[in-house]
Amino acid sequence: LRVKDGDLINKGDTICQWDPFNAVILSQFDGVVRFEAIEEGITYREEFDEQTGHKEKVIIETKDKTKNPTIHIQADNGDATSSNIPVNAHLAVEDGERVKAGQILV
Repeated sequence: LRVKDGDLINKGDTICQWDPFNAVILSQFDGVVRFEAIEEGITYREEFDEQTGHKEKVIIETKDKTKNPTIHIQADNGDATSSNIPVNAHLAVEDGERVKAGQILV
């Protein structure tokens, strides 16, 4: 965002900027991540990122159509949300990890 709440803007002002080719899923709450149907070799594979030197979990197409990779966030205030994870998405969090609102999940 290029403006703050309450800022006055004029026609043509840039108020935000994003990369349309870099879609992300963000946490809506502070809370804890819970994975559902995210299983190695079935719904994800690990890939080695040569640039970062880290392994990443990447969602793959599964033959088992009963498995739908999902990330749930159990919020500290009792709220909860979930997101289905698309094929080829790179997971940025681990099961059981604490996250903050606005943190990148996928």
